Amino acid sequence: MAVHTGKEGVVELDAAKVLEVDGFDYTDNVELLESSSLGDDDKAYTPGQGDGSGTINVKFDPDDATGQELLVAGAEIPVLTLYPTGKTAGVKLEGKAWVESEGVTTEKAGIVTKAVAIRGRLARSSTT
Repeated sequence: MAVHTGKEGVVELDAAKVLEVDGFDYTDNVELLESSSLGDDDKAYTPGQGDGSGTINVKFDPDDATGQELLVAGAEIPVLTLYPTGKTAGVKLEGKAWVESEGVTTEKAGIVTKAVAIRGRLARSSTT
């Protein structure tokens, strides 16, 4: 069994690497539509529309013009690519996404960070 660490992860916007990424998460969802009828003992479901959402966390870098600076609320990202286990092996999640929200956190004794909420269903494929 292969074991991976979070430090292998990569985030790209239109093939440009986002700098200073601390981490990200992504959840793929599908709406389940109940399809059972009267008289059925158990509920039955059929898949409806899919969606996805997640968060990208970075150390704030206003000089990252092709990455972080494009991650503003309301922005459409034509191609968002997430590599949870790096670009050389494993899974690639890719597709159109939108920036749902963004926020900056500043603490007296800490590094300024930015959290970006994304929305959009990403297709899963292999990097190899």
